[in-house]
Amino acid sequence: MELDHIDRQILVIMQDNARIPLQELADRVGVSRPTMHDRVKKLVQRGYISKFHTDIDPDHMGYPVLAWVGLLTEQGESAHRTLDELREIPEIEAAYVVTGHFDILVKVRAQTNSHLQRILFEKIDRVFGFQRSETMIVLSAAVEKHGLDPSLWQNAKEDERGISKSLGHPKND
Repeated sequence: MELDHIDRQILVIMQDNARIPLQELADRVGVSRPTMHDRVKKLVQRGYISKFHTDIDPDHMGYPVLAWVGLLTEQGESAHRTLDELREIPEIEAAYVVTGHFDILVKVRAQTNSHLQRILFEKIDRVFGFQRSETMIVLSAAVEKHGLDPSLWQNAKEDERGISKSLGHPKND
């Protein structure tokens, strides 16, 4: 299934507001509520929509400090253990395996700079396989987008199972 103009409208609207009521979404797109329900269900089943979530503002929750930490780690079998241990640190918002000077790039939230220092020295530095890190504290968000820009969707294709190849596979959370 290729995305038609209705599917694209649905995705644009839902990318901005995943909590929009189905009836309002149907009205904005110009289809019936049952049709909208079926369309959204198919977009989920085919992997175009991987999950619905709410963005909670870390500043309001007392975690205004954002830092990116590049980690150099031991190679080999220990990499899985390293990632497992990073998952257990609650202040880590995300971790990515990357190429370049570091092996893992970690997004960390902290209450203060001294709290960040404790996270780095008492938690991250003690993770199995840790060798070295470099921390970059974010001063301000110059560009921050949520989701893939619709202008990039023209290549959305599905494989033989109906799973989108270019927009990613559904998450098994």
